[in-house]
Amino acid sequence: MSDLYETTYGIFDHISSSKGRPLASVALHESEDNTTTSNLYEAIERYHQKGIKDLFGLNINEYLALPTEICIKLMDIATRDSNEKAKIAQNIENTINQNK
Repeated sequence: MSDLYETTYGIFDHISSSKGRPLASVALHESEDNTTTSNLYEAIERYHQKGIKDLFGLNINEYLALPTEICIKLMDIATRDSNEKAKIAQNIENTINQNK
């Protein structure tokens, strides 16, 4: 079963029995690396994108220590705040353009 898994995900081709990577079955393959697609990395990205520090005064460690449902609520609030600020900026821009 592990041979099939390794062949399917391109870790090591057991069908061709290539000798090119003799330790392929114990090597970390790109398709098995979940660090860059992990929930932790996503949370860090969202923390930065939504300006959680500026909006709530939480540093990254404080934010990550919160329960998931609290983080989700903070993201909802930050998104709503961002949308409101964008709408205000658009209204100001429209007003300036009308007065030209």
